[in-house]
Amino acid sequence: MPDEARENPPGAAFSPAPPEPEPQRKSNANWWLGVGLGCGTLLVLLLGLGVVLGLSAFSKVRPRGRPGQCKANLRQIGLACHIYADDNDEEFPPDLAHLYPALVDNAKVFSCPSRPSSYKDFTLGPAAVGERSSSYVYLPGRWPALPGDFFLAYEKIENHGGAGFNVLYVDAHVEWWPKDLIPDVRAKLAEQEARLPELRKKRDAEKKAGTAKTTGTAEEAP
Repeated sequence: MPDEARENPPGAAFSPAPPEPEPQRKSNANWWLGVGLGCGTLLVLLLGLGVVLGLSAFSKVRPRGRPGQCKANLRQIGLACHIYADDNDEEFPPDLAHLYPALVDNAKVFSCPSRPSSYKDFTLGPAAVGERSSSYVYLPGRWPALPGDFFLAYEKIENHGGAGFNVLYVDAHVEWWPKDLIPDVRAKLAEQEARLPELRKKRDAEKKAGTAKTTGTAEEAP
């Protein structure tokens, strides 16, 4: 008997072979999950890199971000100098040590936060105060009646990474000078120093004349 007859005997219903199952489609869920994890990791890395770069930039800018505190320090020093002059024949102090502690009771005022000085020397007495004791350079031999644009003190150039420095004027106001104008500051300071002897001579003559006039008037009084 043929093989086909054996498989499908007469009278039996013909049963076709079952269809082959369709290949199962792969789910996209795993693919999207992988993409999501990859993007998330990349985002975390970018955020981390941004934080690192931000901190690095902040560390570089920070030393230059303290001029405001130095400006306040110099303004306080200027006001203290004027108070000193009120009690000392209109003469500014010979040095910064004469301001502490009577007129400036916090020695930190003499120190730049970006480049601290040995400000604690002020607490040991005038003899202990030296060049490194203050972050600011004081210019002695000046008095309140000088033109207001005369320099009275200025920051050491290295205080803010060489970006510039604050200058205290005789009238107690403070200005920031960028590093590009350092030659102008030096030229102006040299000019002022050259004018000081003549201005002091004129001032002393006026004081002497005023004293003589006052004495003469007193002698003529009954």
